[in-house]
Amino acid sequence: MEKFDVIIIGGGPAGSTAATLIARQGKSVILIEKEYFPRDHIGESLLPASLPILETLEVHNEIEAAGFLKKYGATMVWGASPDPWSWYFSETNRKYTHSYQVVRSTFDQILLNNSIKAGVDVREGHQVTKIHHENNHVSGIEIKTPDNITIDLIAPITIDASGQSAIIARNMDLLVWDDFFQNLAVYGYFNNAKPLNMPDENNIFIEAHSEGWNWLIPLHTGSVSVGVVVDSSKAAQELYGADLEAFLNKYVACSPHIADLLSNATLNTPPQAVRDWSYAANSFVGDGYILVGDAACFIDPLFSSGVHLAMNAGVLASAYVNTLFLDKALALESRAIYTKLYRQQYEHFRELAKLFYSSNRTTDSYFWETRKLTPDAFDLPARTAFINAVAGQPAKGYERVVIDQGEAPDFIVNAIRQIEDDRNHRQLEIETYIQNFHNCIPKLDTEVTLKNEPILDDDQFIKNYVIYTKNRTIGYPVSNLIAASFPYIDGINTIETIVHEISIEYGIDTDTIIPSITDAFKIMYIDGILETFIL
Repeated sequence: MEKFDVIIIGGGPAGSTAATLIARQGKSVILIEKEYFPRDHIGESLLPASLPILETLEVHNEIEAAGFLKKYGATMVWGASPDPWSWYFSETNRKYTHSYQVVRSTFDQILLNNSIKAGVDVREGHQVTKIHHENNHVSGIEIKTPDNITIDLIAPITIDASGQSAIIARNMDLLVWDDFFQNLAVYGYFNNAKPLNMPDENNIFIEAHSEGWNWLIPLHTGSVSVGVVVDSSKAAQELYGADLEAFLNKYVACSPHIADLLSNATLNTPPQAVRDWSYAANSFVGDGYILVGDAACFIDPLFSSGVHLAMNAGVLASAYVNTLFLDKALALESRAIYTKLYRQQYEHFRELAKLFYSSNRTTDSYFWETRKLTPDAFDLPARTAFINAVAGQPAKGYERVVIDQGEAPDFIVNAIRQIEDDRNHRQLEIETYIQNFHNCIPKLDTEVTLKNEPILDDDQFIKNYVIYTKNRTIGYPVSNLIAASFPYIDGINTIETIVHEISIEYGIDTDTIIPSITDAFKIMYIDGILETFIL
């Protein structure tokens, strides 16, 4: 038996990210990986949101030096037009204007080597043979070494980063499959493909067709990753006993633009199939365990979200572990916040993918008809959170481009417009009141609540005040000063009176706090936290 502070199952982006950050906290970490790196893996296209994590891991220079192609956006045949259109990260992100198209064997090796440098005990070629759990409490795992020796590993916390093997979730019967995304993918790698026209030559190219959609991802090795995504039930019958290469070529031919790019290309690897794309565990964290990456949830690959969700989960898991060793009671409270933060990102990509599928009108067929949306096809809290997030985006945000290029359901478009119209109206009111703002009387919306609960703060969870509204599943963290103002927001006191009362209560000069309080009140009114301003 060997004892550690933390056990991690799986050495992919989720596991290596968590391992490195936790080891830097001074914890003893063992990482169990069944394969030997470098190993091949699908999922080459990254998002700019992952770049800050690579910087935190201090591997961004290695990633840059690896020579991966810089991805500046996406090119698609999708929506209302059969012609390709492009969207660029620079339109909404000035700091991170690109991501990368990576070869996962190299990318994952860099991340795993980084864990070793941080002091993680990485054991490749080791198989997890048992999860030690009783009454939903995980106390460790049993592993088998490459020479068939069985070892028990014990730790206060085990992180499952085993990808779609989802070892803990399957062992504890936690997985819930998503009925909407019943797709199947077959993919392979081709040489000598033609590039897209400049400036889109490094973009991921996605093309919808009558039977589903196809992707093409250029790589710095000169090859391209090509995959076809089709209906799972229909394809399963066709694939039974069939040749995967013939299957892949058949559906590549359904997308004329990609077929043209591959007209002189040759397949250089045997194709592979991936089934049952989307699921989520009904518990992301519990007694003695955390689920990260595909071991917690997996969403349709349409928006290249897999690696980002995995690495982000590694960051969240490291913060939870750090909190666990500092304050067990706070860690217990933080479980719900870990789940909420992680699930919010997963659900945003999930709702976006559902909206995108329902917005494609380039062709009519069984595949697209069965993926149309009705109002009850969205989970209400997830739909509400998604609509609020999209309503806050600039016109060129990715989700907004989806709506503009496609034919999104009216109930989604109208809901977004209603929120935006309300915010614009409130913004105009603020500008009208601005000269006499200190005399305004704010009143809280009746469904607003103020809670003192854990929030993510750098590398751990801390207690903080958080505002919740009826339309926000993730609250607004606020300062102690703003929280102190809440008892005075009663529909009677003016802003000037509220500032005066707080200055007396806390012994702070009025001139010092009035700018921050008035600015916060303006934002709270525009976002609907404050119901009215009475002048």
